Amino acid sequence: MPEFQIMPDHFNGLPRLWGIDYGAKAAGTTVIAKVDSNLNIFFTQSAKKADADAFLRDAVSQNPPTHIFLDAPLSVPLACRHTYPTEEGDFHYRSCDRELQAMSPMFLGGLTARAMKFAQFCKRREVSVFETYPAGIARHMGWQNRPFGMVEDWLHNQYGLTISEEPKNPHQFDALLALVSALRYFSGTALRIGDEKEGVVIL
Repeated sequence: MPEFQIMPDHFNGLPRLWGIDYGAKAAGTTVIAKVDSNLNIFFTQSAKKADADAFLRDAVSQNPPTHIFLDAPLSVPLACRHTYPTEEGDFHYRSCDRELQAMSPMFLGGLTARAMKFAQFCKRREVSVFETYPAGIARHMGWQNRPFGMVEDWLHNQYGLTISEEPKNPHQFDALLALVSALRYFSGTALRIGDEKEGVVIL
């Protein structure tokens, strides 16, 4: 049985879900994956040497989603916020990073700060932003080798969605996986990894 069947006649009443692969500011590797009113998934990608954050802010301002699932840390380890110098604590990794074997938000540094600032921008516009991790959802689903055909079939069988064109690069594929996390969350099948006080990743 499908987890959640999206039907065209009530599409406009559903949350508008975006999956975003978040890249370096001027690298041209930031991608939005979203669903149009015909139930087709399509991609928009930032231009190389252009400001990716401005690209995302403009996209949100022009046609705001209700929920964004972002492939970037949206918090720092709890120790960095609440642990005194005399107390022990992990200043590098959150519990979700350790469980998912993900990079430290502190190592990512500027990207983490940019992602948190973007989430704040979205919150002021009543857009909910959640952290996701495409490599984690790929492992969970058995898609480590980026099997486009399997992902395409799964999206069609579970949600009645089609993909307008095959992802042209790994960044588009990761945005697609971020959208998979969004769909799983909306249908009540997502995993929540981490500590609510520190940071949670949705798969």
